[in-house]
Amino acid sequence: MADPLPHERTRRRLLRLALLALVLLGGFVLLTWLQRAMMFHPKAAPTDERLVARTPGLERWWHESNEGPVEAFFLPGDGVSATHPGPVVIYTHGNAEVIDPLPAWLAPYRRLGVSVLLPEYRGYGRSAGSPSESAICDDLLAFHARLVARPDVDPSRIVLHGVSLGGGAAGLIAREHPPAAMILQSTFTSVADVAWESFRAPRFLIRDRFDTLDAIGGTDVPALVLHGRRDEVIPFSHGERLHRALPAASSSRATPVTTICRRPSSTIGARSRVSCGELGSFAESTRIDDLGAEPHPTGPSNRPSREAKRTTSTKHSAIPRRPARGRRADARDEGSPTRGVLL
Repeated sequence: MADPLPHERTRRRLLRLALLALVLLGGFVLLTWLQRAMMFHPKAAPTDERLVARTPGLERWWHESNEGPVEAFFLPGDGVSATHPGPVVIYTHGNAEVIDPLPAWLAPYRRLGVSVLLPEYRGYGRSAGSPSESAICDDLLAFHARLVARPDVDPSRIVLHGVSLGGGAAGLIAREHPPAAMILQSTFTSVADVAWESFRAPRFLIRDRFDTLDAIGGTDVPALVLHGRRDEVIPFSHGERLHRALPAASSSRATPVTTICRRPSSTIGARSRVSCGELGSFAESTRIDDLGAEPHPTGPSNRPSREAKRTTSTKHSAIPRRPARGRRADARDEGSPTRGVLL
């Protein structure tokens, strides 16, 4: 006997599938929201217009994203101009921070003739929108494009300096535009690794991965890895793994240094204000000590040889060499030279 209600059964089956799809979609949206609520803390640090007003030469940039305006500061280095373009450090800050106090912390860069770009993240400070990996990537690339178009910037001498979450953000830039050098400070290998270690969350559930390990694995540039041994947020093992992943870890272009921080580097100030003396050593050992000098004419025949660079004065080093006001850690040499420096 034929089924009298074939259409009714089909309708019920489709209804169940539709309800299941809605539940899965709702669960996915909720999971994404929970992840980002735990990962990003855009309102943890207040803005301070007084700090901005006190910074000489500061330029405020705005990028019009699909969620509204996103801010950045550009700080020209001393002596740079359209006729004498200079190097730039793109400094991507950590979580629970904003760009407002950073000009004062990074003033040594400017005194050495190195300009500084401080991009903000969506939802942080005065910037509109909600933070995510894709949103941060889009904004960073937009600011990078504006940066390299400036006549007072030498696009071949851009250094990425990322702190904590900012190290993952710097990796996003490095994938698209390999820098002259990288500094990764208190940075994770990836958000997925942190989520697994902390919560046993499967990797496939993580939306915003910020895979720093993968980013630096394909970037054959001098790199400095700074990490406190007693970091309470991102374990020291992440710094070790980033260091081992550098493409030419056995090269002699940098001196290995291991630092034991006197206090946990999860403290905001300790993460952001590091020993500029260690950074100066990195500048010398990686042969980027002429980044603050006048640019060489383009073309390989006009560039000085590596042997000639060794005799060049380092007074224009791109990395600040005088101590910062933040906490300073004790350092000691621990062996044969490597390209990366682990602190």
